[in-house]
Amino acid sequence: MTLTQLHYIVAVDNFEHYGTAVNHRFVTQQIFSMQIQKFEDEFLLLKKGHCFRDQALKLCNSSERDISNKTKKVLFESGNLDTLKKGNTLGNFGIT
Repeated sequence: MTLTQLHYIVAVDNFEHYGTAVNHRFVTQQIFSMQIQKFEDEFLLLKKGHCFRDQALKLCNSSERDISNKTKKVLFESGNLDTLKKGNTLGNFGIT
């Protein structure tokens, strides 16, 4: 799983339309679909009519909503790490 895939899942959830999510992320639909597919494969979410890939893109059940909510938290925290890294004037730091 990559942060890019997580950004794409959040875009799908936020816009509730696959085409709009693709345009928002400034990539081709082929690349977007491939990354969503990899995400689904990793989480074994390949079910008939899976919501992340449906045209309507409503999150269909609580587990998919839970994935989306946790994805948003991961992306938020990754942004916090970037901010921490940029604020470090020494240029390197360690995590203990």
